[in-house]
Amino acid sequence: MIADYIRNAALYHGLGPGLGKALRYLAETDFSNSTPGRVDLDGDSVYAVISQYTTRSASDARWEAHRKYIDVQYLAAGREKIAVADILALRPFSNYDETNDVQFFEGAGWEFPLNGRTFAIFFPHDAHIPGIADGAPAMVKKVVVKIRV
Repeated sequence: MIADYIRNAALYHGLGPGLGKALRYLAETDFSNSTPGRVDLDGDSVYAVISQYTTRSASDARWEAHRKYIDVQYLAAGREKIAVADILALRPFSNYDETNDVQFFEGAGWEFPLNGRTFAIFFPHDAHIPGIADGAPAMVKKVVVKIRV
């Protein structure tokens, strides 16, 4: 897992062409008028999903991890907390769903804030719980860029 300020995104371009493309998109795009939906950056290899939702308590969320894609998560508006843990420190809650590229887990990890100045990169070994309320539940606009591994 990598978490940093969006102003430092260029530091991570060398980690691969997909990550470079994703981070350039996040750092250079004004999302204030963007509508929810999918944006193809490189077909199914690199694409963004823009969504709006209300954050929730951690007790209402589940750990998730992906095998086929790296997630780069960025909040375009609002504030949330996100939790992270190594999948080896968690217990599987479900079998891997290949169609949706997700497996759910149970266990404990640690939380950190995500806001319009920060981004987080989650690799296949990083389970995460997105959308945790940072205080009272609130509406957020999030951009998740998916990068095929």
